[in-house]
Amino acid sequence: SARFKSTGLALLDQYLVFRAGTHVNPVNGDWYPAYVFGITGEYMVGVFKIDETGNYYTIHDWDGLGPLNTGYNTLKVTAKGDTFHCYINGYLRITFTDDDFPKGFVGLKSYKDFETNNAFIVDWAMVKVLTTPQ
Repeated sequence: SARFKSTGLALLDQYLVFRAGTHVNPVNGDWYPAYVFGITGEYMVGVFKIDETGNYYTIHDWDGLGPLNTGYNTLKVTAKGDTFHCYINGYLRITFTDDDFPKGFVGLKSYKDFETNNAFIVDWAMVKVLTTPQ
């Protein structure tokens, strides 16, 4: 879970990254393989998968079905086995099943327009591991 917002002239795309691997794309900085759950500056939500070669696949395409705030938004992902629940501001928005990445790292990312004055502000972030397979 994390609570964050963007400010400035251009709004940022903001993401929770989960079950991520250790590769970083040298061109765009994407962390892969990984699942990414995010919101856009136009207040759309989506979920994507980045495979072992850095290719993107759509799990849930961008849509504008809120509830999104114009300021801070809280994104949360719960994962149990191969089932994921994605929440925005306490509301379940997306549920999906995928077993390609059984474990990995978590993090936050955003895309910035370097031509304008903007910022990605994280109020808080939390990772809670309930159980881990042995």
